[in-house]
Amino acid sequence: MQIPVSKLYIPEASKKYAYDAIDSTWISPSGKYGPMAVEMLRDILGIKYVILTNSGTSALHLVSKCLAHKHPRRIKLIVPNNVYVSCWNCFIYDDNFLLLPIDSDLDTWNFNITEHENTINYWSQSILVVHNYGNIINVPDLKRRFPNVPIVEDNCEGFGGKYEGKEAGTEALCSSISFSRSKTFTTGEGGAFITNDEESYNLAYKLHNRATTSRKFIHDELGYNYEITNIAAALLCGQLENYDGLLNRKHEISQIYRNKLKDLEFVHFQKSDPDTSPSDWLFGLRIDNTPSYEVTEKFYLDNSIEVRPMFYPITVHKHLKKFINVHSPNITNATKLNNESVILPSFYEISDEELNYVVEVTKRFHDSVQQNKTV
Repeated sequence: MQIPVSKLYIPEASKKYAYDAIDSTWISPSGKYGPMAVEMLRDILGIKYVILTNSGTSALHLVSKCLAHKHPRRIKLIVPNNVYVSCWNCFIYDDNFLLLPIDSDLDTWNFNITEHENTINYWSQSILVVHNYGNIINVPDLKRRFPNVPIVEDNCEGFGGKYEGKEAGTEALCSSISFSRSKTFTTGEGGAFITNDEESYNLAYKLHNRATTSRKFIHDELGYNYEITNIAAALLCGQLENYDGLLNRKHEISQIYRNKLKDLEFVHFQKSDPDTSPSDWLFGLRIDNTPSYEVTEKFYLDNSIEVRPMFYPITVHKHLKKFINVHSPNITNATKLNNESVILPSFYEISDEELNYVVEVTKRFHDSVQQNKTV
C-alpha cells in the first residue's frame, strides 16, 4: 500500500457541523457556519476583514483586483519564478499586470529579492509574496526595506506561519488563504481573502458575490460567484477549533524528518528567514547531485511512497511565454531546486512506522545518488 504525500483529515467536530448544515437544509452560501468561520479566522489572525471564498485561487484573484484598484499605475508585478501556477494566473486574468519573475534562493526556496533590491522601481512596481511550501517570507521586513512599494501575499501555503510574531498574511495590503484538499485546514476546495484595508474589503466583498447592488438582481459591474457553501464552512469550523493542535502535529512531523536526516551530508532542508516560523504545510528537502525529479519520483514510487516535485520554473508554462519574452528570468536556482528537491509524505495522521520507512528510503536514495547508482 502506497504512503501518500497528503491525506484528508476530517475531525469529528467537522463531521458534526457538516451534518448539522445538511439537516438545516442551508447547504448554499447562506447558513450559520460561514459567519462562524469568519469570526474564528478574524480571532486567529488578528485581522479586521475576512471573506470566505470557494477556492484559494478565487481569493487570490480578489487580491489582484484590489491591488489593481488601489494602485492602477503599478502594472509591473515582481513575482517568484517557481510557484504554483495559480499564483501567476490570478494576476493575468484581467491583463492588469506585467509579471517580472525573479529567481529563487537555494536555501529558502522563496524568491531572492535581495539580489534585485537596487533595481526595484518605486513608482511602477508591486511585489507578490508567496510562501513556498509554508516557508515564511518576512513581510514586515520587506515593508521596511521597500516602504513605498505595495505588497500583496499569496498565503495559501503559509496559513499558520508567522513573521515577527504576527500571523502570515496579515501585514500585506491583502492576502489569500487556501483550504484545498491537501492543506492542513481543508474544506476540499475553499479559501479566504483577508485584509485590514476597508476599501479593499468593500471591493472584494462586492466582487465575490457577483457585484450585487442593494437592489435585488441589479449588478453594476462584472462580478464573480466566489462564495463558499455552508457545508464547506462547517468543515472548516470543526478544524479551526483545533487550530493549535493541527499545526503542532505538522511542526512535529517536520522536526522528526529533520532530526532523522540531519546527518546526511548531501541533504539540505529549507531554511527560514530571521524572525519567522513556517506553517510546515508540506515537508521537502533537496539532495545534491540528483539528476532529475523523474529519477527521484521513480525511486520512491518503486518503494510505495508518493512524492511531489518542487514547483517548476515559470518558463515551462506555455501560456506564460509572453512574459518571458519581455523579461527573461534567471531560472538557475529554480531549475536546480526542481531537479534536486522532493516533497515527502507529511499528512496529519502519518504513523511513526510510516515516517521511519520514508526516512529509510530517503537515506537509501541519498546514498545511491551520491554513488551514481540510482535505481
